[in-house]
Amino acid sequence: MAKIKLSGYAPEIWRYLISVGCTEAGAAGLMGNLYAESRLNPTCVEELLLKRYRDDGYRVWSATAYDQANYDRYTAAVDSGDISEAEFLSPRLYTGQTHQYGYGLAQWTTAGRKKGLYELCRDDGVSIGDLDAQLTYLYSELTGHWAALWMLLCSTESVEEASDAVLTQYEAPADAESHKATRRGYAQEIYKHYTGGSDMSIIFGSARIDERGKASGGARGDQTGREVSTQSYYLHSGGWYVLRPVSPAAANRIAADMTAACENAHFGYGQSDRDIGVSACRSVGWDCSKVRVNVNIDCSALVRVCVAYGTGRDVGDIYTGNERAVLLATGLFTDVTSSVNQSTGAGLCVGDILVTRSKGHTGVIVSGTTARTETPGRAETTSGGAYMFSCATVYQGCKSTGREGVSTYLAQEILKARGIYKGELDGEFGPATKAAVIAYQQARRLTADGIIGPATWADMIAL
Repeated sequence: MAKIKLSGYAPEIWRYLISVGCTEAGAAGLMGNLYAESRLNPTCVEELLLKRYRDDGYRVWSATAYDQANYDRYTAAVDSGDISEAEFLSPRLYTGQTHQYGYGLAQWTTAGRKKGLYELCRDDGVSIGDLDAQLTYLYSELTGHWAALWMLLCSTESVEEASDAVLTQYEAPADAESHKATRRGYAQEIYKHYTGGSDMSIIFGSARIDERGKASGGARGDQTGREVSTQSYYLHSGGWYVLRPVSPAAANRIAADMTAACENAHFGYGQSDRDIGVSACRSVGWDCSKVRVNVNIDCSALVRVCVAYGTGRDVGDIYTGNERAVLLATGLFTDVTSSVNQSTGAGLCVGDILVTRSKGHTGVIVSGTTARTETPGRAETTSGGAYMFSCATVYQGCKSTGREGVSTYLAQEILKARGIYKGELDGEFGPATKAAVIAYQQARRLTADGIIGPATWADMIAL
């Protein structure tokens, strides 16, 4: 079979289907069928309708198949009312040869289904060919009348199973069997294009989309079980930045908090009211498992919450457009994008934060790959080595020479960065340093003895 040519709409369609809960196999199976119907073009008009319009002398339509100019002209006429709602729903109604013809991504054909799309677009004030509106309508159909099919698309790991199910249940042509092989082929190519053989055992957690497939306006709390949830790792069409916590302890806590949010049905998705979710998390020490009221939150706000829980530092309001810069500026993260095979996910670690290279999406790797560890007294670097100090050597009375002085110097740097230590960075554990340590311990609810033992040191380097 010849290689398919994906439309410019394809990446957004893929992202949307993944965001609302489809597995990669499910999304590919659905998109393979949509490709067969419309070449993934939301303005696609059934060619037979245009031919019959030409035969009747109704307007001027090119005889070229899949001519975008035809699609644009037809869509504009429907939007303006030049082609009436009645003619859109039942084309050629006035010729005495009433028949049904397809339009849009799924080639919606019957008057009833086309009316639902028409009314949605009219109420939202958008074109009948608007991609977002059509995806919303597709989602509402699948989660409504075709709920069993939708559940399969959200659970299957078989591209062929997904493709066949969409064909026989959603599209349901009279000769479905004759179309199976072709649509499976389309689906397999789409799957290969977007996953590149990615490791589906790597699990990614994030706030994804609301219960209606939209970004704002949904009810608080998770209405579908997928608004804030985990999914297999996938390569975003625009590529990821991969930000790794410097502290393995922080990485594991970030992943644990993201998992807690994904497992807590009180978390729903919403951009316009995301601050309510942030406030609820702040009130319980950023611990997502302790949120007991229904809230909404969006992807970047949830990452903010998990970072605050994992590191003890709230980085403030962020969004995907500035998230990478804000996190790197804290010194708590390092950019390891170049060391990760984004097609397969090889090189990812638990606690890694993924954020799109342009405004889009973000979340956390929560399982299925390497969990980062650190042994007592030794903090691992991102390259797998160890710092030249251990927390057992940083204590009251250290001198300014040797390993102890270097460790004290670093402790002073950390405390100064937190605004607690005001003195010189001299490597001397004097009265000012001790006072800063006590203040830090009190703020972090540690034993306030002025000694940087293992517990205090582990807490300091996790921040």
